[in-house]
Amino acid sequence: MKDGSVPRDSGALLGLKVVGGKMTESGRLCAFITKVRKGSLADTVGHLRPGDQVLEWNGRFLQGATFKEVYNIILESKPEPQVELVVSRPIG
Repeated sequence: MKDGSVPRDSGALLGLKVVGGKMTESGRLCAFITKVRKGSLADTVGHLRPGDQVLEWNGRFLQGATFKEVYNIILESKPEPQVELVVSRPIG
């Protein structure tokens, strides 16, 4: 997959797209949610939004992870019955 987003199966189930290896203003590599499908689990249960930073995916830290590392972490979770995310959102 070219853009390093959530693999199709995982993304379709959760209804979100996560892109890793993005540089923040502080110069750290991070992963961010770039799309959330309206009415999806990510929207209705997780209340996730584009721009949310994903700190952990199933207990694996995404801070400092490259584009490829984030992609692989997400890909490895495909067979899991549940996905746990820790996200950060700016206040305001």
